[in-house]
Amino acid sequence: MSFEGSEKKAEVVMDRAGGAPPLLGLGRGFWEDVARAAGAAVLSETSDGRCRAFLLSESSLFVWDRSVLMITCGTSDLVGGVLRLLGEVGASRVASLIYQRKNEYHRHLQASTFHDDAARLGAVVEGRAVRFGHAGEHHNLVFHTVGPFRPEEDDVTTELLMHHIRGPRAGLFRAGGAGAPDLRGALGLGPFLDGFAIDDHAFAPRGYSLNAVRDGRYMTLHVTPEEDGSYASFETNLPPSARPGLLAALLGTFRPFSFDLIDFNAASPLDPGGGFVRAGRFRGRLGSGHLVDFRQFVSTDSGVEGPAPLDVGLAASRAAPRAPGRAPGLAAAAP
Repeated sequence: MSFEGSEKKAEVVMDRAGGAPPLLGLGRGFWEDVARAAGAAVLSETSDGRCRAFLLSESSLFVWDRSVLMITCGTSDLVGGVLRLLGEVGASRVASLIYQRKNEYHRHLQASTFHDDAARLGAVVEGRAVRFGHAGEHHNLVFHTVGPFRPEEDDVTTELLMHHIRGPRAGLFRAGGAGAPDLRGALGLGPFLDGFAIDDHAFAPRGYSLNAVRDGRYMTLHVTPEEDGSYASFETNLPPSARPGLLAALLGTFRPFSFDLIDFNAASPLDPGGGFVRAGRFRGRLGSGHLVDFRQFVSTDSGVEGPAPLDVGLAASRAAPRAPGRAPGLAAAAP
């Protein structure tokens, strides 16, 4: 069975005046509980003194003194982890919460829909749900709190979400058997990782995750290379001045057929370079106070390929009828 690479993501920022405990002071045991509540496990940890970065069995968890970023994939229940965190620090002390859920390739295997997730979060914090992108194509579903929050001036993050990776270097990730140092070298990110504390892991039979932190800044990358729904994601809060060539390097490595590029609070969103056509864009401010620039791109050489064989278990399907499943949908709403 194919692994679901499309991710769920949550960012929680605590109110400075709300009396919440410094999050860095919460012990590893607590963060292991948070990961478990999300259906994941802590594999390893690195730190730069300002940020603790946990590599998870299902992606990553980053902790600063007053904020948390958690990303999970597979059939994880990220909202369960968020609720465990809020139960400890108090939902009333939350200044901002943003929960994102990418459309899944195998959504029938998920334990919940985005609607379920939004309802659980909306029971403890006031929020709103929106969709970026068309429902019938790659899209992002977002639940965000509403209120007077305004992000810090240097709180600029970029997400690069790549679909259908290909090419020789992407093939190295797909082949399996390579170690983390070999896969890290194939990324072509050497100059950008200089000076960072790095923690990465090669999964069996395939798959790769990387966390890198320096002076409170982070980069994180996750690769699910299976032919049936390959996906790679990258995210960073590096200042824009430190990013020239970064997107081009990643796109050159993975050569995706299409990708979403999401910038939060960026005055001038980065140009991904040539070889791609922009298919759609939204730019505006959410009720949470965050400025969002959401863009979708398609490769100029993304023509339809020949038919690909699918392992759908035909013999097993004849043995027992398949029960109907729920198909989540979400009407676009005003931010």
